Amino acid sequence: MKNDLKEYGAKGVSLLICLAVIASVSLAISVCEFAKGTVGSMLIWTMLALVMGLIFSRHAIRFPGTYTSISVSDALIFLCITTLGPYHAVLLSVFDVLMTGRRLKFRTSLHVFNISNMTISFLLAGKVYYALSDYLAKHELTTGLGQTLLAFALPLLALALAYYILNIIVVAMLLLARGKYKWETVRDTLPWEPVTYFAYATIAGVVSYVFLHRGVITTLVIMVLVMPIPIIIYYTFRTYHDKLGEQESHYKELTNIYDSILEMLAMAIDAKDDVTHDHIQRVKLFARRMGETVGLSALEIEALKAGALLHDIGKIGVPAYILNKPGKLTEHEFEQMKMHTIIGADMLSNVDFRYPVVPIVRHHHERWDGRGYPDGLTGEAIPITARILTLVDNYDALRSDRPYKTGMTREEALAYIKQNAGTFFDPKLVETFLALADELEVEAASFRATPSNKRSKSTAAMANAKPAAGLETAPQLDRATAALNSIAETNQRVTALYEMSRTLSSILSVEDTVAILANRLSKLIPFTTCAISLFDATRSEFEIVHAVGLNADRFLKRRMPAEAGITGWVMTNQRPMFNTNPVLDLAFLGSETAGEYKGVIVYPLIKNGEALGAIALYSTELAAYGSEHIQLMESASQPASDAVHNALAFEQAQQAAFADPVTGLSNVRALSAQFERERSRSQRLGLPLSLVTITVTKLDGAAPISENALIHLGKLIAQQVRETDLVARQSDNTFVVLLPESGQDDVSDVRRRIREGVEELAFTGGVSVSLGSATSPGDGSSFSELFRAASLDCVAGRDSLDLVPAGLDQVMIVQTR
Repeated sequence: MKNDLKEYGAKGVSLLICLAVIASVSLAISVCEFAKGTVGSMLIWTMLALVMGLIFSRHAIRFPGTYTSISVSDALIFLCITTLGPYHAVLLSVFDVLMTGRRLKFRTSLHVFNISNMTISFLLAGKVYYALSDYLAKHELTTGLGQTLLAFALPLLALALAYYILNIIVVAMLLLARGKYKWETVRDTLPWEPVTYFAYATIAGVVSYVFLHRGVITTLVIMVLVMPIPIIIYYTFRTYHDKLGEQESHYKELTNIYDSILEMLAMAIDAKDDVTHDHIQRVKLFARRMGETVGLSALEIEALKAGALLHDIGKIGVPAYILNKPGKLTEHEFEQMKMHTIIGADMLSNVDFRYPVVPIVRHHHERWDGRGYPDGLTGEAIPITARILTLVDNYDALRSDRPYKTGMTREEALAYIKQNAGTFFDPKLVETFLALADELEVEAASFRATPSNKRSKSTAAMANAKPAAGLETAPQLDRATAALNSIAETNQRVTALYEMSRTLSSILSVEDTVAILANRLSKLIPFTTCAISLFDATRSEFEIVHAVGLNADRFLKRRMPAEAGITGWVMTNQRPMFNTNPVLDLAFLGSETAGEYKGVIVYPLIKNGEALGAIALYSTELAAYGSEHIQLMESASQPASDAVHNALAFEQAQQAAFADPVTGLSNVRALSAQFERERSRSQRLGLPLSLVTITVTKLDGAAPISENALIHLGKLIAQQVRETDLVARQSDNTFVVLLPESGQDDVSDVRRRIREGVEELAFTGGVSVSLGSATSPGDGSSFSELFRAASLDCVAGRDSLDLVPAGLDQVMIVQTR
């Protein structure tokens, strides 16, 4: 009972209590009057109650949207009034309510209300009937038959109208107290309810007149003759009511279909805009509640609901990269964005809405101060429905996360709305919205979009039909959900492609470029391992310069001939390959590990008709990559190719800046930079760092040392050291080898290999080659300290070779110290 009364509110409960008290007093009086009656009146009442309980109380028709109903029982209660009096009729009406309520299982509060309503209405209507009958009996308004007809008909008409009016007033008072009163509550009862009551009252009057003046037998005959009349009225009304119900049901079904189409279209727009699907539903809720609060008509509220769903439909004509751009829009991009209001209005102008939706869609970006778009309307020249939508849409947008911003808190959003009242928003609407904000937030917090569980019906033929090419294995999804997911995923991928292009365009190093490329691809296309290779035309081979995922360490730095495997074919032919056997590329992993991979897609990196490398994606989950993956790879390969080309050009320029122009070895600048990096590393790890210097001088009387001789010497030195060691030309006649993680023993071994190599080198003139070395930290820590120590070691001549020509193609070692 407690939970039942919560629906009524404080005013509703108070009114219900007042009605119950009045009805209780009336019932007490009626019981007393009933007890004073004769045995005959009690028998008649009992007979009426028996007939009512067995037959008529089972056939009530409720009026849509009201608490009143029509049944043949009402005719018996009117008969009870005209024959026995209003007090007997009150008890009979209570008996009818109890019987009907027991059959229909009314709630307790509804029992109380119905009993109170029937008691008060029938008692007062009976009083009106007898008061008017007494008045007409004492006052002649006309003579003869006319007076007789008036005395008979007017009280019956007053009885029917009084009961109808009292019944409607009581119902309206309760609805008004609960805040749910609508004019439709009264309108839906016209004209059938008052007409039916008058017909029932007329029948009751005829039967009562015959009973009082012609006896019981005649009365029974008359009842048999006239009883079909209320039954015919009942079934006529019931047929009419059923037809109205069918029409209403059909209208609701069409409306639901129409609303569903609008919502699906709006959700598709939301998916394109990369916005949560709840956004349009919240805006729809806020707009409807605001419209109800400011007193818009039913059609205007319907227009608001449709406008909330469709206001951004014009974004179909705006490029997805603009809608989902993470940063600020350019002036040109914003001009394109503004067109969505005009595009949307033009699209919807071809739809014959029964309410004004187009003005909402066109003007929902207008501002109160006239600085909005597309028409620059000011103040109340903007349709109020558009002003409401502008307000609630902006509030929810402020509260929502977007690609270009994080959502505000509730307090921040409300402060922004209040701050912009009178400039952006209608100030009166802002006041109303601020007053409703708490209530709206509660309703919005409890809102959840209802997922569709509908499945399409299919015949056996439909279920068994297969395309000639066969079916691709894919998970079964609800069509609507799949379509929306596809739109959302596609636009997320477009956004990711845009971000990838923008990010790659700002990166210069090859290492960073390929790392960012692999990271962005992981958000677009599923893979188990990603390997990015670069082509080395000088060696006619390619190297995997970056790998992520499973077995990445086994992919990284692997060099393979240009024609090897899928990747080699792709680079050589500059054409993509996909969904072939990945083992062709993965033999180096071993048959067991390579066999775990199922799908592969390899795309070349091409710029200006030259192959730069390839991107290879391998999957242990996907048996084959789909068309959407292939399209994405094709879209990604061009910006990736541009970025790799730029990175390679940048590194080549860097290498030229750090290379000696004669020998092609590193120059002093490169040596200094590399030394600082290696020194920091050696100090951090506690490892030695060594330098070896090789100085070449011409002997007295010998010809100058040629550039060709220096080139050959540089190559010889490079061949004697590790790839991780750096060989640089320090000056015209001095080479330096930087040896990370190398102590005295390592240095001695390097000096020996270089000396042996020099001994085999043929110079065209007499030269002296001197070697020196120094090791950090024993000989110093800075480059200048180590170079000085190595130079002193070289001058000391502990490891010096004098080479003089002994013949055309021979060199004779004159002195080794």
